Amino acid sequence: MLSIYLDEMSVNSDDVFAMMGLATPEGLYYVQSAEALKSGVVTKIFSDADEPGYVVRGTGFKTSTPLPLDSDSSLDFRRPDDMCHIINQAYVNTRKTAIYRETVNFVEPDGLRLLAESLMTVAGAFERWGSQSKWARATAPYAVEAYARFTSCTYVDSGEGPHFRAYWHNQHPSQTANADVWLTPDLQRLSKVLRHFPNDDIRYPSKTLLATMDYNATRAVVPSDKDLAQ
Repeated sequence: MLSIYLDEMSVNSDDVFAMMGLATPEGLYYVQSAEALKSGVVTKIFSDADEPGYVVRGTGFKTSTPLPLDSDSSLDFRRPDDMCHIINQAYVNTRKTAIYRETVNFVEPDGLRLLAESLMTVAGAFERWGSQSKWARATAPYAVEAYARFTSCTYVDSGEGPHFRAYWHNQHPSQTANADVWLTPDLQRLSKVLRHFPNDDIRYPSKTLLATMDYNATRAVVPSDKDLAQ
């Protein structure tokens, strides 16, 4: 992918070392030009001509302190983005996180009703559904990358973290939902996702689901034997 970008932009590999010092801990670069690429390190770039670019790195590069969200040098994440580059990358980062907890609730007039909980732990994944008291071993959710999970993203505010409105998509089965998405303050991962499903949805007709992520490792521990279904 990188070689295609380099060819299309006629970037000399000798120039691609520029501006690599502004790397954030989770692997994003805020760079000033398309020339600021590093072969073998950068895996994606999203840029508009000479505007500040949004670059995702691969492995093997030491990082430093991220730029604040309101920095003039950082990506203007407030711009409408049909392809939702930041949010889709945050979604992928979330699914590739080794340890976290996800809670999914129905949002109902009288409050929240638990649908399911998932644990990603050092010993694998576990899940339990709302009516169950015990955990069962499960397959960790994988990151869908064959198509855009989110499209048509519009920035709303940052009151509870960076908040966007978007469309959520699923292919198997075919589903679409209006979504509100909150990211972690560093824009690296999902914080919570609110999905409003249409009345003809195959799984959740006219339902609203709230998924909340918790990255505190002390709350994503392996269930004890007595809490595991036999």
